[in-house]
Amino acid sequence: MAVVWLLFTIKNKKSLYFITVGFFVQVVGDFFYINQLHHLGVWLFMLWPVSALIIGFASNDARNNSWIPKPLKKVEYNQNVFSFVSTAVLLGFTFYDHSKELLNGFYLTVLLLLLQQVLTAIENKQTLSKLKQLAYAGGNLQKVKSKKDISDNEIDNLLKKIDKLAHYDPLTELPNRNLFQKYIEQTLTQAKERKTRFSIFYIDIDRFKYVNDSLGHDGGDLLLKEVARRLKETVNEKTFIARIGGDEFAILVGEMDEEQLRQAAILLLQAFEEPFKIKGHDLSMSPSMGISTFPEHGETMNHLLKNADAAMYKQRKRGKMDSNSLTYNYMRVLLKDYW
Repeated sequence: MAVVWLLFTIKNKKSLYFITVGFFVQVVGDFFYINQLHHLGVWLFMLWPVSALIIGFASNDARNNSWIPKPLKKVEYNQNVFSFVSTAVLLGFTFYDHSKELLNGFYLTVLLLLLQQVLTAIENKQTLSKLKQLAYAGGNLQKVKSKKDISDNEIDNLLKKIDKLAHYDPLTELPNRNLFQKYIEQTLTQAKERKTRFSIFYIDIDRFKYVNDSLGHDGGDLLLKEVARRLKETVNEKTFIARIGGDEFAILVGEMDEEQLRQAAILLLQAFEEPFKIKGHDLSMSPSMGISTFPEHGETMNHLLKNADAAMYKQRKRGKMDSNSLTYNYMRVLLKDYW
């Protein structure tokens, strides 16, 4: 029954086949040996190494075709209770039944399983404690304490920190490229189901390299933070804005016609009209911008980002753009001439 259940649940069935055959060969060898059926001669003793070899094939196949299950929502230490209970029940049945010739073998097997569970549980608890201490020591191994001075409830804060590092830009605190791509995929699914449209603005800061060269990278970081602040103040709360790398920002907006897109682009350009005050200098910066719309400019995330990026570089070649020059003809450049 266990094998049948695994066949329906496990992803890598090839490894399961190897394991099943390997244990079957071992059981056959044990059967002949226990019943003293030695007429097979030396071939009988070859069954055990053959069994180990087949099980080794299962391990090698699992390594080459690894399958990562869906992550659990929450890690709980008390999940080990089931292993303890099941092992204790098996141990009780073993001690109760005295008619089996392999009783001592069962005793040893169950005791070893119980010992393994105890050692694994202790190791997991120590590892979890060290992980929490390391997280609250700011990643400094020298500050990790040996005492258990961190409560279990603080693991939630640790998970939040990990999620923030994975999905948000530490400089601007905007969503990063990873989270932006996930959001596009979700929006694509909804748009295809509801047959709606959405657009992506791709923005790059002109001459940003010169800011880094003249004011240093700390000056460039200050400029990026100020640009992110102005962009967040320009868009509404339903608009998704992200820093996707370097001096590039991306904004996803809902369904808009050409005029609404033009008005949104004007607002974004106006965010750059006032000089940026960075380290005592007034910097007049301008953006390059490209727009792609689903489904006209692509039906996948990669196509939409690629076309928005291409439209941005095409606009950059035509020179500096401001809110006053954003005519309908210029909008066709931003939209990659698809309208």
